[in-house]
Amino acid sequence: MTLFFIVLGNGTNQLIIFVLIPYIITIIPSIMIGFFVRKYDARYPKQGEAKYTEKVLNLMDDGERHITLVSMYKIYNINMAIIIIGGMLLGLFSLISGINQILGLV
Repeated sequence: MTLFFIVLGNGTNQLIIFVLIPYIITIIPSIMIGFFVRKYDARYPKQGEAKYTEKVLNLMDDGERHITLVSMYKIYNINMAIIIIGGMLLGLFSLISGINQILGLV
């Protein structure tokens, strides 16, 4: 958010680099943690197996399954709304600017 306000206020290049330093410093440990610290549960099937989703859902009890499916449904709806809004904004940008954005809309 800080970077957004600095870029919006036409900050200098040095100021932008100064603001990016904390992000760059935190990227390295987060990548290392994401790659090397994995928590595997032996009950779950390996990713890429046939019928992976069904196997994972069968391992869950009713409460976990309900929470998982409701959250997946909400994420799906939010993603669809964001895609539709993005398409509308891209179409509006295309109409206003006169720049053809058909590839982006497709």
